[in-house]
Amino acid sequence: MTKNLYTIPPDVAFLDALAEGLWQAAQGDVFKLTAGLILLPTRRACRHLRAAFLRRMDKNAALLPRMQPLGDIDEEEFYFAGDQDLNPALLPAITPLRRQLLLTRLIRAKDAAMPLDQAAQLAEALALFLDQVQIERCDLSKLEQLVQEKDLAEHWRQTVKFLEILTDAWPKMLAEEGCIDPADRRNRVLEAQAAAWRDRPPKHPVIAAGSTGSMPATRELLDVIASMPQGAVILPGLDQALDEEAWQAINETHPQFGIKQLIEKIGVKRVDVKLWSINSSPPLAGSNPQGFDARRDWVRGGVQKEAPSPAKTKDLLRKSRFLLPLPRGERENNARMRLLGESMRPAEVTEAWRHLKPADIPETALAGLSRIELDHPQEEAQVIALLLREVLETPDKTAALVTSDRLLAERVAALLLRWRIAANDSGGASLATQPAGSFLLDVLAAAAPQAASVDYLSLLKHPLTACGLSLAECRSQARQVEVNVWRSEKPETSEWLDGLKQKFQPVTATWQKPLPLMERIRTHIQLAEQLATSDQEKGADRLWQGDNGNTAVEWLADWQDAAADFPLLTGEEYIGLFGELLSTVTLRSTYGQHPRLSILGPLEARLIQADVMVLGGLNEGSWPPEAPVDPWMSRPMKKSFGLPSPERRIGLSAHDFVQLASAPEVVLTRSKRAGNAPTVPSRFLLQLETVLRALGYSDDKRDALLPQQPWHLWARMLDEPTEIAPCDAPQPKPPQESRPTQLSVTEIGTWRRNPYAIYAKHILKLRKLDPLDA
Repeated sequence: MTKNLYTIPPDVAFLDALAEGLWQAAQGDVFKLTAGLILLPTRRACRHLRAAFLRRMDKNAALLPRMQPLGDIDEEEFYFAGDQDLNPALLPAITPLRRQLLLTRLIRAKDAAMPLDQAAQLAEALALFLDQVQIERCDLSKLEQLVQEKDLAEHWRQTVKFLEILTDAWPKMLAEEGCIDPADRRNRVLEAQAAAWRDRPPKHPVIAAGSTGSMPATRELLDVIASMPQGAVILPGLDQALDEEAWQAINETHPQFGIKQLIEKIGVKRVDVKLWSINSSPPLAGSNPQGFDARRDWVRGGVQKEAPSPAKTKDLLRKSRFLLPLPRGERENNARMRLLGESMRPAEVTEAWRHLKPADIPETALAGLSRIELDHPQEEAQVIALLLREVLETPDKTAALVTSDRLLAERVAALLLRWRIAANDSGGASLATQPAGSFLLDVLAAAAPQAASVDYLSLLKHPLTACGLSLAECRSQARQVEVNVWRSEKPETSEWLDGLKQKFQPVTATWQKPLPLMERIRTHIQLAEQLATSDQEKGADRLWQGDNGNTAVEWLADWQDAAADFPLLTGEEYIGLFGELLSTVTLRSTYGQHPRLSILGPLEARLIQADVMVLGGLNEGSWPPEAPVDPWMSRPMKKSFGLPSPERRIGLSAHDFVQLASAPEVVLTRSKRAGNAPTVPSRFLLQLETVLRALGYSDDKRDALLPQQPWHLWARMLDEPTEIAPCDAPQPKPPQESRPTQLSVTEIGTWRRNPYAIYAKHILKLRKLDPLDA
């Protein structure tokens, strides 16, 4: 059976090439695009594909094809949802927050002495393990058999005993909830869709693009799509230049491992995968089944124009990164792909590096590729911010920082603010660090019976605190209480502070009493709104506004929905649980995102290509990320059980690196130190440098990846003063009647050494505040 399998090379903008191919396959018919269904890995990819169509049509109107993310699916959104005989009656998926609370209950039932916040953290790890087991279709009933077959340490047997929560108690609890796990439901939806399309192939085109089939259920669906007459699977960056020996030696750490698994599942050879180009794009419904000739059916924006010559067609394809790649034999800019593919060669066959010659990979592969090594993370962030700022000097030029190092991303975002640039950061920020989240935490800390002066001050100096007054009056009262009560050796009484403490009584009085979680949440919200109320606005209006307020109120509503039947808990348990769950909530800005600058993680950057790609934090632990410590299984146990090894993440990270580093202009950055310790360069960077040395492009005297501009020097100059002029020493000259008439003997030396100290003490009457709770 013929399989419709294509690939888009990594040096071509994937989504733009996909949009171009579909537009040309539709022969410029603005209505013909609607006949297709396009399956993409994520919702972000769907949004960017819409933008790619907009660029391709030059702002002309058209009806776009239906776009559906594979990573976040719902059977009601699939085409078979309308076919009642094909649509299975699936139970709804349990919400993540409800599942975490239920698993927390089960963990506490097994170990009552465990703190509630620790149980919630363990429940999150247990949910991730459950998802992984269901994605890989492993059988939890084999856990006991796994322990019996292996000569394992006693703590692993205890761990497997603990996992009886998932084999015994959890299925019963799910049945009572009338729900199933999200991963299990996604598997069933994909399986039902594959079965429906296998029996009744749709008459409309179905194109799955950008997925490598990392999940077994996804691989099966892609196999069905590739077999359909109107189906096509488009792979991201299949390496067709890698020699067969190296291809057979590919393991989990190689960037092509996932794609190799997929094409073996589909049952095709690598040479049979076609290049997605103007001569191979599958036609949409109603178009010429034999394909089309771009020279004959040249259409721009739905308006028929004169067909260009073959030479002009190829020239247009070469100049625009938004258009399709040329056929394999006519491509010019694939030297970078060969360089990166060679650097990722499996370790078993790296002896081929000894025989590399410049003729194998021309030096043009290095055009637009550079590396910058900095002394520390702050300097790296400064250089990256300067690189991104320089891009904005060119109209319509785009840039993206891609890194999995969140601290580096936050540093760059903060440094861009010096130019009043708010970059589009896909990673977002923890709600606990935002005004609404931190205010809710401060309210709880101050309401606790053991609250100290620091807890009260943290709340009273929060910008959302008003206590029924104007903001200025509230801050003034807070300063008076701080000086006269908490920083005084002889504390005074404060009626205002006593009245404030009375507002905490609904929470403080019941702190040690076990209460339902719903009641704890309700009284917490009421107290927060009361403290946020000013003399002009209600607390709810001030507290729940903006992105962080909307995110907080939505999360609290979800938490109230999920809190049913949770065991009674004290105030101390509630504050621990609240803080743990709040730290997992991510806030992403809805407005104010920069249209040309983005800060992305490797996952979000897949299928997206900017004019300038900055790959930051290229150190071990970031590229690739450190393999997390699995609390549930050792490596041999995971292998026997059927779960992927931690090295699989290295392969995914390597695929991301190759895809991103194939862009026309790429800057690789790393810092030599982090904290007080030296860093280790990323293995991807070391492998690339090894290949460059083997080719003779780099040696001890020459660095082939040296940038053309001194970015690190420019970054340092940003904060260097233009001239250094020391200021004059202070010379206070108070009037004679204000001067002290006597000084202690020790103050005479201070007078000669630092006259301003005498002026501050005896004339200005300044004194250092007493410590808190003096």
